[in-house]
Amino acid sequence: MKKLVICALVACSVAFAAENLDEANKAYNEGNYTKAIELYKGLCDAKEAKACAALGLMYRNAKGVSEDSTLSKQYYQKACDAGDNESCNVVNW
Repeated sequence: MKKLVICALVACSVAFAAENLDEANKAYNEGNYTKAIELYKGLCDAKEAKACAALGLMYRNAKGVSEDSTLSKQYYQKACDAGDNESCNVVNW
């Protein structure tokens, strides 16, 4: 029974993260960078690799924030640590 409850919680959290990532991506694509950053930061704090990578890109390209190569690299490193291979390539480039 405990395994079933744990599986249900994990499934819900994965679905929640995917929905929020979609919402963050939508905000970014619509140019609502303030909302996108807020959502990406929450997801990145929860170890969502794609959200961390998105923040790295935003700081690299000054989208809604001042360009900051140090923060960009830190977010790409978080994404790499969370399993995003593309971010690992960016960090090691």
